[in-house]
Amino acid sequence: MSTILNEDLVRNLIAKAGVPLVFRSFIKDWPLCQWDKEKWCSVFGDKEIPFRCMKKNFMSDEPCWERRSTKKKMTFKSFVDNLQSSEEWMYFDYKYMHQWFNGDSDLSKNVSWKQFGCADKGIADSTLWVGS
Repeated sequence: MSTILNEDLVRNLIAKAGVPLVFRSFIKDWPLCQWDKEKWCSVFGDKEIPFRCMKKNFMSDEPCWERRSTKKKMTFKSFVDNLQSSEEWMYFDYKYMHQWFNGDSDLSKNVSWKQFGCADKGIADSTLWVGS
């Protein structure tokens, strides 16, 4: 039996599923899954992006709602460089990729939903979440 599922079969499974599906290792072949932090820093470039932040030692009887976090703008490189020393956790949440990267970027060229049966989908239909 082939380990690669037919795209039409996958699309039909998704369309008919009444529960969430998990496709393990489906995007391992996306080159961006192999990128190191230097490559990610070059893809983001010098653009400042908004990160939600909260002190790591914050204690509360309720979840850390977004309204309790602060926003800081920084480059992706600054985010990466401060991961170990920061007293805050930070995340760049569910941003539509096409709003942050142009169609010529390495990122846009490396996002394909073809194996999910959606060859017409790409960066315009994709979100990105990055966090510490």
